[in-house]
Amino acid sequence: MLRRIVILTIMLCLVLTAKGQDDAEDEESNPVVDSLVREYAAATSDTARVRLCREIGFKSANPDTVIKYCTIGVSLFNGKESAILANLYGYLGWAYMFKEQNPQSIECYKKAIDICQAMDSAKYSILLSINLSQSYRQNHNYSEMWLALYNALRAAQQTSDTVNICYCYYMIAVGYEELKMKQQSIDAALKGFQLAEKAHHKDDMGICASEISSVLCEDTDVESCREAVKWGHRAVECLSETEDPYYLSVKNFAYNYLIRAYICLAEMEGNAALIDSASYYIGKNEELFDVLVDDDTWIMTQQNKIRVKYAKHDYKGAEKMLMDVMKYADESGIHEYDDDTYLYLSETYDKLGDYRNALKYYELYRAVNGKKTGTRAMIEAAAFEVKSQVELEQEEADYEKRNAEKELEDGQRHFRRMMIVSTAGFVASLVFVFFLWKMLQNTRKGNAALMSHNEEIKTQNEELNIEKAKFADINNKIRQSMRYARRIQMATVSSEEEISEAFPNAMVYYKPSEIVSGDWYWAARLGSKRILALGGSARNGVPGALVSMMTVNALKDTVGQLSAMSVVSPTAILRTVQSKLPEAARHNAAGLSLCVFGRGSVRFAGVNQNAMLIKNGNPVVMHGDRPGDLFNTVTEGDVVMLYSASTKRELLDRDIKPEALCGYLSQQSPVGQKGAIEEMVSQRIQKEDVTVVSIII
Repeated sequence: MLRRIVILTIMLCLVLTAKGQDDAEDEESNPVVDSLVREYAAATSDTARVRLCREIGFKSANPDTVIKYCTIGVSLFNGKESAILANLYGYLGWAYMFKEQNPQSIECYKKAIDICQAMDSAKYSILLSINLSQSYRQNHNYSEMWLALYNALRAAQQTSDTVNICYCYYMIAVGYEELKMKQQSIDAALKGFQLAEKAHHKDDMGICASEISSVLCEDTDVESCREAVKWGHRAVECLSETEDPYYLSVKNFAYNYLIRAYICLAEMEGNAALIDSASYYIGKNEELFDVLVDDDTWIMTQQNKIRVKYAKHDYKGAEKMLMDVMKYADESGIHEYDDDTYLYLSETYDKLGDYRNALKYYELYRAVNGKKTGTRAMIEAAAFEVKSQVELEQEEADYEKRNAEKELEDGQRHFRRMMIVSTAGFVASLVFVFFLWKMLQNTRKGNAALMSHNEEIKTQNEELNIEKAKFADINNKIRQSMRYARRIQMATVSSEEEISEAFPNAMVYYKPSEIVSGDWYWAARLGSKRILALGGSARNGVPGALVSMMTVNALKDTVGQLSAMSVVSPTAILRTVQSKLPEAARHNAAGLSLCVFGRGSVRFAGVNQNAMLIKNGNPVVMHGDRPGDLFNTVTEGDVVMLYSASTKRELLDRDIKPEALCGYLSQQSPVGQKGAIEEMVSQRIQKEDVTVVSIII
């Protein structure tokens, strides 16, 4: 995204600067840089040298050459501030920005802007302000970046400069898109489009329409994809007659967004004809390579070809193309698209059944995407002047979520360290007790020896008291660690509020036999579908909690991957979860039940665990450990109950079957169900974890 912004900004700046040159100044008829350098060497006056330095700065694409001659031009300039001096500082700003020497770039752009404002040259000042904003972006000064952009917009509006107003709106829309503020991005681009449409500026209509198509492409619903196709066609139509290199580069981006929208629409509607349309526009886009080709263009085109391979289920072909893209990115040093490439590779290997590589590239995707998210968070913090209070609250919620995830990771590491320390302390205490026992045995052999060593025993008793205090402290720390571990575990399972959000008429009874539990439950929404899962470990306490946390994390990871491919089969989800668990965790997982609720239906699959469906008061056992999904229709008033294996051992006597207990509970409200279970648990000494989730349709 940043690369795209800088490239487009610089190209437009150079194009419009050429158009804005003072007609009274002498200009060469497109001389090459070498000819200008030779003219400079032969020049006999400072005035001529300054003019030639300005021309070299304008014509040269080599930043080192620009810096050399524009610096000389500035040092030789001895007249009043003029467009020539502003040009020299502007070209220096571009060269330093290209070399990522951002403090120098910012200083040069500011000087150029000050000169333009003193000369009342607003048009060139606007372009310099836009470029200044990109230097601030590269220097991570995002507050000044937004300020420069909006200063450029206000200046363009004051001078009624339609072209630059449209371009400012476009740059602001691109900034919002990078922040994932989609509606604000669309609104800004739409303002620019409507303004350009009134002024009959087709090229500016094209860049704004292209940006709207880009934002809509990021959504995964049918309506957004159709709108993306519509705006993509408008962009291509508006740019159909352009020959300007800058607008040709925009046309290239417009083709890519149109292709992506066609592919997304084809995947959602299952329409193969739309894939043919995508292939046609890939060919049209490649025709631009004769006049415009760079690393970004090639990689984006390859990614669209890969998506076509996906749509045709040619995963082997997609794998080969993805490897070519990775090799090209490494050779060219372009890593902006690595996250997309890693995600495509993860999905490809998943389709090919190579789950090890699928997980490997998914982890790489998460790592790269996490870095982008970090940069985006800094930019969002600087954009407070253009956001509403609701958006700020959402940002704070996202920030708290990231902190909670970090706290969870830190807590897991702390828990492991404390377990090691506690185990070592316990072993040391046992050794000490054994030593004390041996010492006391020896003291009983003779009363005389006991009296002679009375002082020594007293000292040893004092040491024993110190060790006992240490042991008590260790025990206290163990319990603190266990309580902290419970907080960590509760962060992995769904809260009752999250259950209620997914299932408004639900009951959750969750009572571990120890501080941490081997039982767990989790719920989530996938579009119109809702997922409910419940499982347990063969052990209670810490071992069971570790197994449950690994299982829940594997389930979340699996649902995230499968949902992206519209796969909501309980059997497929459980199979993938089992493949991700270590062998020791699989052996210690007592059971796992998973339901996917649709409109008027429920799909079930289980591992070593059943569930219960109560229809019209009649319990029906949904058996696990069967091939494929178990499908049942449900109507209002039906009840689905999930319970762990430990719950069955704890609550059911030999004469009571699960059908009888679930039938009895289904006749009551959620509050009544929870009270009935609590009464049963309180009547005995609890030895097992108890977890029951009841959903009333």
